Amino acid sequence: MIKLVIWDLDETFWEGTLSEEGIKNASKNIELVKKLTKIGVVNSISSKNDFNQAKEKLEELGIWDYFVFPHIGWYSKGNAVKSIIEKMALRANNVTFIDDNHLNLREVKALSPKITAIHPDQIPEYFSWVLDKDMVSKDSDRLNKYKILEKKSVTRNEFETDEAFLKSCNIKVFIRQTSIDDSERVHELVQRTNQLNFTKRRDPLNDILSLISSNEHECHSIYVSDDYGEYGLVGFVCLDLMKNSLVHFCFSCRTINLGVEQYIYNYIKRPILTIIGDTVSSLDNVSLPNWIDIGTYTGLNQHVTSGSSKILFKGGCDLLQMTFYLKNSSNIVEETNSIIDGVPVHSEHTNILLSKIDAQEYLPFLTKKATKSEMFTSDFDTIIYSALMDYTQDIYKEQSDSYGIPIGAYGIKPRWSNLNDAQSYSIESFFSKCDNYGQITPEAFCENLYEIISKLPIKTKLYVINGVELESSLIAKDDELKRHKLMNEALDRFCSINAERVKLIDVRLFVNSDDDLNDSIRHYKRYVYRNIAECISQEIGLETSKTPDLILQFKSKFTKLMHKISKKVKKQHVL
Repeated sequence: MIKLVIWDLDETFWEGTLSEEGIKNASKNIELVKKLTKIGVVNSISSKNDFNQAKEKLEELGIWDYFVFPHIGWYSKGNAVKSIIEKMALRANNVTFIDDNHLNLREVKALSPKITAIHPDQIPEYFSWVLDKDMVSKDSDRLNKYKILEKKSVTRNEFETDEAFLKSCNIKVFIRQTSIDDSERVHELVQRTNQLNFTKRRDPLNDILSLISSNEHECHSIYVSDDYGEYGLVGFVCLDLMKNSLVHFCFSCRTINLGVEQYIYNYIKRPILTIIGDTVSSLDNVSLPNWIDIGTYTGLNQHVTSGSSKILFKGGCDLLQMTFYLKNSSNIVEETNSIIDGVPVHSEHTNILLSKIDAQEYLPFLTKKATKSEMFTSDFDTIIYSALMDYTQDIYKEQSDSYGIPIGAYGIKPRWSNLNDAQSYSIESFFSKCDNYGQITPEAFCENLYEIISKLPIKTKLYVINGVELESSLIAKDDELKRHKLMNEALDRFCSINAERVKLIDVRLFVNSDDDLNDSIRHYKRYVYRNIAECISQEIGLETSKTPDLILQFKSKFTKLMHKISKKVKKQHVL
């Protein structure tokens, strides 16, 4: 596919030499440049000429503004063309170079082997074939978008580092639910992007339309803008809800080096992604493009509108899959488990929340940030709290009358790799002087909850998420289910007695079979989190869709049932 045409000027774009006898007969190529621009092919210049003289002539012909990144001067053609391609973040095989000098054609090919290099005599036949074969972009606004890149390229030279420049650009991403109106542009991205196309799936338009309308998938259109202008629809993300995996994750080459793909990957909580082929960007779980902000959110759940309430989500990383569906509220604070110095850190156990123990005293490799919470220092209207660590973690005590450190689970000591000597010594010292007393008792758990609500402002409503009660093949320890039932019973009583201050988010309503679980009885499929998010959004007063969560549950279970039936039918057909 042709995205860029780079023109020589003398004896190529026009007849004659500008600096000598003058030029003539450029009308056919002027019309060709305009036609190419209308169908989304951008044009540039590599010419050995005086810049100001060439610009003046092209302005006189009314064609100067149709070119981007012109290299007009006494440069090497090979280096000039290569520079243009790099600045425009394109691949050489999407570029055509036109020059009347065969030595220039050979030089350009030597430095950019995959470029198409042609003589002016080939222009009529070549472009007739290209246009007939539909080998061009259909984005008629591409010229303006590359004008934005051109402006940014000039300004970039004023900054010492790329990051400093990017922070000055005021880059914003906008995520919205993909609509049928987006389908043609999305189809073009899927078919024709390579450098930032991570799955390399080339679905036809009908399949794209099916994904957009599917209840099993969530599709997002990504828009980007900055102080230089708007880039338009430059990304497409399609998520398989059942597998929590990305079907499509692709972005226009115009976003290369902006960090948009990493920002979006972080924003959607890093679902499973199998990268196919080479990409110019490698995604990771560490990079944070802090020069990008989210614009007005109209994404996955367009029906959720932002509220004025200040909300804290406190718990494990599973909560991230719920807050994602409520991300349009700028008042959400997330405190979930993280990796600090190579060690997974949970700070939501009630003993840690109430600072009844000094984790740093026993595990000094943990920073204060690891156990710091805003729960009691900020004025939250609503707190969504997952109690699963109280259900799970063991209590290690140096003395029987102390509160103890919550760590590990069901008698199994945690094993961490890649620790330095100081960390390893700290952990060995901790386990050598502390005994395992099992999990917190239900009585102590409820006492801690009483203390938590007593420390919160009267206006703050606490929503507590409980544990699943399910006979499951994914139960790792025999006493897991027994423990969940015991703690749920205690939490049910506590919420009933303190109904004015505390509300139960009961996952037993949402998880009813192994099909709803991910890898354990504490991790659920993504659609389950979406349904819980619907419930939470209704509870805390955010405007939601009119689809009750029971209907959402029915839809998800119906979909899974149809999958099973389909598999059985296919199997019988094979037999």
